[in-house]
Amino acid sequence: MAQFPDAWDYKAAHVPSPLSEALEKGRQAKAAEKKAAYKQAKRQRLKKAKQLVPAEQVGREQVSEREKRARAAERRMALNEQGRLCFCCQKSLAGLIPFEKFENKFCSM
Repeated sequence: MAQFPDAWDYKAAHVPSPLSEALEKGRQAKAAEKKAAYKQAKRQRLKKAKQLVPAEQVGREQVSEREKRARAAERRMALNEQGRLCFCCQKSLAGLIPFEKFENKFCSM
C-alpha cells in the first residue's frame, strides 16, 4: 500500500492502513515483554519441578531401572497367565464376559 497508494481501492477491500513506526515499535516491545515473561515463568516452573523431584524419589531411587522393568513385566505376565487381560489391548477383563478365539481372550469384538 505504501508503494502504490492509487493502484487499488484499499477501502473497498477492507485493507487496514499500514502501521506507523511508533505503532510497530510498540507492538514489537509488547511482544518482547510477553516473551520475556513467558521465559521467566518457564524457568520458575522448571526450578520448582527440580526441587520436587528429589523429594519424591527418595524411596524409588534404591531400585534400579532394570529391576523396575522386570517387576512390571512379571506383573503383566502373572495377570496374563490368569487370563485376566485382553489379548489385543491388554486391558483388564475383571467384571467383563470375554470371548475366546484360538485360546486367546478378548474384551470386545
